[in-house]
Amino acid sequence: MINAATEKKLGHALIIPVTKLAEALDPVKSVQRKSGTGMPAPTAVEQMISNGKKSLATQQTWLATQKVYLATAANQLQKLAKDY
Repeated sequence: MINAATEKKLGHALIIPVTKLAEALDPVKSVQRKSGTGMPAPTAVEQMISNGKKSLATQQTWLATQKVYLATAANQLQKLAKDY
């Protein structure tokens, strides 16, 4: 089928070994080859999850610090208002 289509389009048959064609069309291998950032390969997804967890931990620490700061500031403001 592919040879017929390439022969019609290019004017000659395209010689592709069956194993290479099967590998190129294998969806599992296709996903595994896509291993860059944001791509679906398991290693890429695991790296994104790891990075996301680290980022989340950093943001949670920042948020906890800000909550303490804001609570302290609110208490100081209430004390100033009460003493006024």
